[in-house]
Amino acid sequence: MPHEPLLHGAAALSHLGVIRAQGADAASFLQGQLTNDVATLDAGSVRVAGYCSAKGRLLATFWIWRADEQTYCLALPAALLPATLKRLQMFVLRAACKLTDASAEAPLWGLIGDPARDLMVDASAWQRR
Repeated sequence: MPHEPLLHGAAALSHLGVIRAQGADAASFLQGQLTNDVATLDAGSVRVAGYCSAKGRLLATFWIWRADEQTYCLALPAALLPATLKRLQMFVLRAACKLTDASAEAPLWGLIGDPARDLMVDASAWQRR
């Protein structure tokens, strides 16, 4: 019987970046720009959402969560972050929503094996910790 490697521990997900949307109109702005329902997102949940061009072509996909009442975080591949952030900022107009690159302030980590199992013992699917 071949020996299976034990995989457990934590790893920085440095290939991902984070866009922060913050302000009184952040939810309504994102609701109009993304493919998933942002308005009903509760504080402990994560959703997958897409960002499309006017022609319906998918430009980026995100994992989105609500950090607080007026702040949402969107995780996406770091290579797509600058162009996606610039394009989203073009449509903010008069909305009270500030979009920033929060990758340095919100590093993402992945867990595997026992640490993940211990942390997620009482969590449901698509719940963040």
